[in-house]
Amino acid sequence: YRASLDEYLDIGMISIGAHTIILPACCFLSQDYPIEKLKPDNYGKITKLFMSAARLLNDTQSYQKEQIDGKMNMVLLHLDENPNAKIDGSVAYVKGILEEKTKEFLEIVLMDDGPEEMPKSCKHFHLSCMKVFHMFFNSTNLFDSEEELLNDIKKAIYIPPDLDSQMSDLYIPPPPEKEEILQISARWDVNTTQHFLHGIGKESAV
Repeated sequence: YRASLDEYLDIGMISIGAHTIILPACCFLSQDYPIEKLKPDNYGKITKLFMSAARLLNDTQSYQKEQIDGKMNMVLLHLDENPNAKIDGSVAYVKGILEEKTKEFLEIVLMDDGPEEMPKSCKHFHLSCMKVFHMFFNSTNLFDSEEELLNDIKKAIYIPPDLDSQMSDLYIPPPPEKEEILQISARWDVNTTQHFLHGIGKESAV
């Protein structure tokens, strides 16, 4: 028996474990968080959308590895149901579902008066976690390589940071030039001025 896409997502969004991170934290964020929403049958819509998005993000990045391991994946399941499809088309299909669920998720988060009865702080925490999952799964997963993992461990513990190379990439603007202040000094020569004006007066009189 092979599960349908909907059946797989209903199970896969739980096995990804995103709800185990976000729900306990919501209880600490607000005392008004509904306790009944901690039960699997009563998860809020925003939580379910977050869980589904986390699963879809994972599946669009890990389908190659899971294909080798013989594990189920949303991309591989769509490819199996559509023999004429190509892997790129199946990835695009799953990303389309992800985009729809993300839009629906954002609508609930950003609406002040909506069907979701949840404190605003908990909604924003859902949004922050969604951003983290998008950032994590949309970046290159270097931990699939043991060599890259070992290098990261060495950088974190043993290898000191190369500050010189990091600083060389930074643009440091030159110090501003000192402005030259033009000083103008003037001296009022009363005798010379009077003599000059007196001469003009004589010429005018002539």
